[in-house]
Amino acid sequence: MVIEPEERIWAKVREFGLLKTWRFQDLADDITVHREMVRSYVSRLIRGGFLTKTGRRYQLIRDNGVESPRLRKSGEPVPTSNREKMWLAMEGMRDFSALDLAFVTAVPVNDAKSYISHLAHVGILVLVSASRPGKAARRHTLRKWTGPKPMRILRDRSVFDPNTGKRYLVPGPNVKLVRRTMVPLPDWILKLAERCDSEGQGRVAAQIGYSKSVISQVLSGKYTGRIDWVERAVVKHLISIE
Repeated sequence: MVIEPEERIWAKVREFGLLKTWRFQDLADDITVHREMVRSYVSRLIRGGFLTKTGRRYQLIRDNGVESPRLRKSGEPVPTSNREKMWLAMEGMRDFSALDLAFVTAVPVNDAKSYISHLAHVGILVLVSASRPGKAARRHTLRKWTGPKPMRILRDRSVFDPNTGKRYLVPGPNVKLVRRTMVPLPDWILKLAERCDSEGQGRVAAQIGYSKSVISQVLSGKYTGRIDWVERAVVKHLISIE
């Protein structure tokens, strides 16, 4: 889990406890956070009513738990963002459409569509049913819940997970193919497609002991041989060794 600077500061402040007073350097010297960032957050904690300062000594007067207070410069709480609302809602929903997500979180439908599209594009969401003219909208499900911090959309359309520190890159042609044609999409085929995008089908085929044509047929959903044998080879040579 990625620990943000404010989380480190808050954790140390809580270590001091409600009864102990401390100096700024006691806090700043004991954590790996830039001093100006520490100073800024301490000021916000004072304005927000979490700390008090007497002379050069500080004291925690309000402890609201492990989660670090998210505060504006004025000390007022930062409101929950639409993306945070949607990400938290996804964890409790078996599957959902953009309309479902917008309804339960009270965010605009276009915001829900955009967030779902970005997360699905990099594989964080899985398509469980495609939309058709005159029928229900497409539905997705969360592949894996990694923590409460919402996924961040970066400029290059990749997605950063602040819970794990992992960056999800924009998919290549093989991943796009299997996501478009296979519903539901088995994890081992997705892994095979990802490796083919990064290393090439020929090299991956050699690694698992099959021909390039077999790999191509598997990814296109046209392979008529023992698909379970291919799965076994992918798990053994590509997944188990990671």
